[in-house]
Amino acid sequence: MSKKYIHSFFDHTEHPDESTLWLYSQGELTRKDMHSVEQHLIDCPMCSDVVDGFSKYESESSLNASKNRAYLMFEQALKKRKERKILYLAMVAVFVVVAVSALVLVYDFPEKNTQENSQVAKYTPREDTW
Repeated sequence: MSKKYIHSFFDHTEHPDESTLWLYSQGELTRKDMHSVEQHLIDCPMCSDVVDGFSKYESESSLNASKNRAYLMFEQALKKRKERKILYLAMVAVFVVVAVSALVLVYDFPEKNTQENSQVAKYTPREDTW
């Protein structure tokens, strides 16, 4: 599965990384690291929410399964959005073609029609001359 659209918040900030928060939620950090994470959690409600969310999972494999489902749902939503965008562009293209065709017929056809009628009338022999 491609995760090129998913960016982790923890990759570009001063927050503890995701694996550290996971280890903290499982109680698997050293005392020093545990204290450092707790100090951060005091001031960061977002990381606190992440740890709270991690506590709902029994194992890292169940967490990864949930993340993979979320990634899959995200990719499906992007695919649907792209398909809708293509459909809208196709509809706009059809509308433009129809509009231009209508304009050409409205503005160009009467002139040709009157020119043809006048030329036909000019070159059509009258019956009384035969």
